[in-house]
Amino acid sequence: MRDFSEGLAAFEAAGEPGVRRFEPRNFVYLDFPGLKGFLNRQGQVAIEPSFAEVGPFRDGLAVAVLDGYCHIATPNGGREGSPTSGYPTSCGGAPADAIAPCRAGFIDRSGRFAIEARFDAAQDFQEKLAAVRIDGLWGFIDATGAIVIPPRFEQVQSFSEGLAAVKIGDKWGFVDPSGLIAIPPTFDEVQQFSDSRALVYSNRGAFYIDKQGRTAIPGPFKEATPFVNGLAAVLLSDTHVAYIDHAGKTVFQYRRRR
Repeated sequence: MRDFSEGLAAFEAAGEPGVRRFEPRNFVYLDFPGLKGFLNRQGQVAIEPSFAEVGPFRDGLAVAVLDGYCHIATPNGGREGSPTSGYPTSCGGAPADAIAPCRAGFIDRSGRFAIEARFDAAQDFQEKLAAVRIDGLWGFIDATGAIVIPPRFEQVQSFSEGLAAVKIGDKWGFVDPSGLIAIPPTFDEVQQFSDSRALVYSNRGAFYIDKQGRTAIPGPFKEATPFVNGLAAVLLSDTHVAYIDHAGKTVFQYRRRR
């Protein structure tokens, strides 16, 4: 069972038994996830398990993916098996012949689709907008299902603090809620804005930018975390960890064991 969101928690019903068989020079593994539904706080089934995948409720809506012989498209471009198609290996994935993406939409708290399951994939609503994939490209819709930012990005992240990370070509940048490029795509990887800072990566390592795209804390750090409540953890060497403030000043530090 997953965490509660807006009074409901997603759960997974029992799936098909895993199938494993040995053949000469061939090991076959097949496992089937269960259908997903929601429980209320009394542990009662509020929404019957009938979906291949679901997300948490946000503003009364939750992502729901229809089941079938199809694959569940993940935000990073991966493919996962559905309760019908199953996982072809112990590492997950989707069968090669499960070509079509399972259709995704948004349900309300009654379990009915408030936004039709017409997308290749979808992410949770954040700041009144949700990322959806149409014909292989990502854009954003509002709570009525209307397209606000047309699909034109290879990958996206949800909105946070008024900006959403988008991938154009092989680089990441950020757009505003109207779809305009707020920070040009120049980064190898990014994380969402938190405390007005975003952790970004280039070939020189990890560092932080502000909402204008300017370098706020240059680093570069071997590893780093997003800011939470004014602090972020950064790895200065294999054993040296520091917690820094928004200006990049060390607030406290420690050495960890190898």
